[in-house]
Amino acid sequence: MTAHPSFLARALPVFLALGSVAPASTSAPPARVAINFPFRSPETAPTATFLNWLAELGAPAIRQFTYHDTLWEHVEPTNDAFDYSGPDAVIFNTNGIRTLPTLYAILAGARDVYGLQVPWRACTNPPPYAPDCGWFAPRDAADSRNYVTNTVARYRAAAPFWEIANEMNGKTSRPLGLPVSDFAEFLNLNRAWIQSVAPEAKVVLPGVLGTYGFPFSNSTNWLHRLLLAGGGTGFDVANFHDYNSWWTLPQHFDMLRATLDAHGLTNTPIWVTETGISSRTNTPITPRYSTADSQAADVWRRLALLYGKGAQLVAWHNFYSTAHPPGADAFDQFGLLNEVGRKKKSWHAMKLLIQKLEGFRDAQLLSLGRVTDDNLDGGEGRWVVQFTCADGVRRWVLWSPTGESWTLTGLSSHHTYQVTHVVPATISPDGHTATFTTSTFKPATGAHTLALGDFPILVEPKAPDDLSLRIVPHEAGGVELRWAAGLDEATRLETTPTLLPPIWTNVPPEHLSLSLVSDEVRARYLGPLLARRFFRLRWDAP
Repeated sequence: MTAHPSFLARALPVFLALGSVAPASTSAPPARVAINFPFRSPETAPTATFLNWLAELGAPAIRQFTYHDTLWEHVEPTNDAFDYSGPDAVIFNTNGIRTLPTLYAILAGARDVYGLQVPWRACTNPPPYAPDCGWFAPRDAADSRNYVTNTVARYRAAAPFWEIANEMNGKTSRPLGLPVSDFAEFLNLNRAWIQSVAPEAKVVLPGVLGTYGFPFSNSTNWLHRLLLAGGGTGFDVANFHDYNSWWTLPQHFDMLRATLDAHGLTNTPIWVTETGISSRTNTPITPRYSTADSQAADVWRRLALLYGKGAQLVAWHNFYSTAHPPGADAFDQFGLLNEVGRKKKSWHAMKLLIQKLEGFRDAQLLSLGRVTDDNLDGGEGRWVVQFTCADGVRRWVLWSPTGESWTLTGLSSHHTYQVTHVVPATISPDGHTATFTTSTFKPATGAHTLALGDFPILVEPKAPDDLSLRIVPHEAGGVELRWAAGLDEATRLETTPTLLPPIWTNVPPEHLSLSLVSDEVRARYLGPLLARRFFRLRWDAP
């Protein structure tokens, strides 16, 4: 429902916009959409500039803020010498962007030589390692607890979710990681430490690997062994990563869900904190179909499918592309921005998705095409996901690589619907502006058949372009209400004598004397005028 109130006080028009934002809750995800690696490097731009760029995108949440994250080597490089200046600048940001901090380490690349180790005791040399290298509870737990409790207590009000390291099924030996049974103990200790200072906080399992071409069964087997070792009591949110072809994602989600369910964790929510593709095909971890247009399409295909399967939160990896020559880095051009910060088609596709789907209440898969675990073979058929969004509006995301059609049913014959092709049709040379192809239809019988293509379309009820309401004195006395002509049958004029609380009712037809002047409806109000009376145009979305 969309309502635009207008208020009449002493025959003068007054306009008011009402709205509120609910705070993050530990019983629900902090957002539906998150952006990974939001910062490139301190030399690229100041932190405030990166945050402003993210705010322009509309990013609800960010994860893995690299040099400004709560990684142990950053915030306590030596014993009790805490420095939170970096995380403070991000977690306490004034842009309204929520944060998903990582404890200990990201464990990505050759530069991460600490892993889970206590920084001032860490073995950072290449192998072979001494027998005492790595994390051992009898020696290191007290220092770990000090780091964790200080950090979580500092950010308790701003960060209710904490991820324990990253992709630990790829680091199963000391010194950087731990064998799975020891990591189960590590998880349980950390959850106890976190909740000793923030009982409401939730622990996120480090995302299990889903690298392109990496058998996903390896990840679910590690999770199975972790749960057998008692690790299920060490986290509140399960988590996986997936860079495989989009049509494989439903199977991978089901594999993780089945593993959790087999161990009694049927109510444990699942996040996908890394997924994405490159806008180039020349990296070893991106699907072969990757192009600039396909990357924009995958923003919608990946997120819509994972939401439809039940993922609470999905994070796109990443924001700012690496600066390596083409193909020199595995994550080359995975960003929504290119290597010099120019917006790509995927940036505009993500902005549209956030505007339309962020905060959705419910997602349902209406149709699945051909799901496989083969990165080169799959995807045929019709793919349809229905969303009930935060504004109460139902929206649909649909596509078919094989060019099939789909009939939407249960539509309102009183509404006009808009179809948006979510991959931008054009983008300016500087990347700042993009255009989307749109069309409209009005279902005469409550159903409409749509021809689908490889790239998704978004279908939604089209709100009137102009719901403004003007109130002017009428020459014969009283007032006259004016609004744009041509509004559909779902728009109605309402009135209330008070706003404490408002009691909105339809204005009876007999209280209006209507006329049409050019492209404007003019309605002299003939009903009772009290000391104050309030009017609004209200459009109800189906």
